[in-house]
Amino acid sequence: MAARENQGYVIGIIVLAVLAVMLLVTTVFSTMKAYENFDRMNVAVEDATFQKARATALDAKANMLAACIGVEGKAASEITTYRDLASNAKRDVSGNQSSDIQKIADSAQAIYEVYTKDMAFNSAITDEGEDVADVDMTYRGTVDKMASALRSSNDNASDKSREADRIRDEAEQKIATVTNTLNERTKALAQTEQDLTDEKARNKAEEQALFNQAKSIQDAMDTQGAEFEDQKDGLEKEIADTKENLEFVVKQNESLKTKVNEYEREVFDMADGQIVQVSESSGNVFIDMGRLDGIRANLTFAVYDRTANDFEKDRHKAMIEVTEVLGPHLSKARVTTEDPLNPILSKDQVLSATFDRGDAVTIALGGFFDLDGDGLSDLEKLKRMIVRNGGRVVASHDENGNITGEIDSTTRYFVLGPSPRTGVREVVAAMKTMQEQAEGNSVDTIDIRKLRNWMGIHGNATIERMDNRIGEDTGFAPRSPSGQ
Repeated sequence: MAARENQGYVIGIIVLAVLAVMLLVTTVFSTMKAYENFDRMNVAVEDATFQKARATALDAKANMLAACIGVEGKAASEITTYRDLASNAKRDVSGNQSSDIQKIADSAQAIYEVYTKDMAFNSAITDEGEDVADVDMTYRGTVDKMASALRSSNDNASDKSREADRIRDEAEQKIATVTNTLNERTKALAQTEQDLTDEKARNKAEEQALFNQAKSIQDAMDTQGAEFEDQKDGLEKEIADTKENLEFVVKQNESLKTKVNEYEREVFDMADGQIVQVSESSGNVFIDMGRLDGIRANLTFAVYDRTANDFEKDRHKAMIEVTEVLGPHLSKARVTTEDPLNPILSKDQVLSATFDRGDAVTIALGGFFDLDGDGLSDLEKLKRMIVRNGGRVVASHDENGNITGEIDSTTRYFVLGPSPRTGVREVVAAMKTMQEQAEGNSVDTIDIRKLRNWMGIHGNATIERMDNRIGEDTGFAPRSPSGQ
């Protein structure tokens, strides 16, 4: 009995052991299944997270594309949001899955960069006055804007085309009008040319008739005048010579007459020097000109008051003659003539027509000079008087009209006298030549009365006729220096 009970215990223990083993195996197996299912669940969760992130990235990329295109309900301002959303979708994944999401984000970034460049062009074509903020920064907006610009350009082109057509029509009308006018004027010109040709033909016929008539008259005049031609040649030369001499003589006659009637007063530009001292007891004076000024003995000077400045109107008050040269700028002179009521005073002015301080006055002589009224030429005597008074004769002529020397720009005065009674033609020709030289070189022309007055030589002289060949009186009345 006990054995059977032990046997039953053993069987029970064995059964328990078998059950325990079975329970252990079942537990191990269940645990292994649980771990396997947990790994599968983790893989499924990771895959779901990846798919969600990938879907988010793709959805953000799609929305960004829609916003770039300008799909209704999508705004351009959301583009950057969608780009950032695609870029941030990889934060919940890792490994290779993260790289897949990054590729989507990079693709979205590339799309954004292309969009940015394209929209820069959209901003560049913004109309004048249009706010950039109001521009539709989408591809649809760009297309609409380009279409609008194209329509506007087409409209402008159409307007310009219509304007060009209008201008062309007006130009064609004007050309037609001008063409008609030109045709009419061409016809008128052709008619005028024909009328001119006919008129030329008539004029030529009349001209030939007049020429024939004039030739007949000329032949008759040549026949009538042939007998006078020989006499005409000789008379023309004689008349020309006589007329030339007569005109020159009349000119000189009138010139001398005017000078005599004007009383022939002295004309100077400025004084040569002045009185520095008066010796009343000895009748001598001292002047401020000496050896370096070209002064020498026997020179004669006229004395004018210290206040005189118009030597044409103020006649000299006295005459002095140099007797001794005392120094470089000092000489003694004796008083030859003096007005007791107007004596010589210190600082009175002295001057001479034949003296230039530091240089001799150059004088040319032309004409007949009779100083003493004996009817003979006193040319050589006059030359000596000029030299004695500090002058120098550079040109003159003899009684036959032969000229010695020449008048040039350095000559100071040309003394022109009357023409002689004999040898008139040769002398008058010489006088004319010398006067032309004087005028050509701007040389002052004076007469013998003025020269003698400047040298202090006075006296009554009769006025002679310029040319007794004329056969009539000159009309000059003898006058004295006092004018009475």
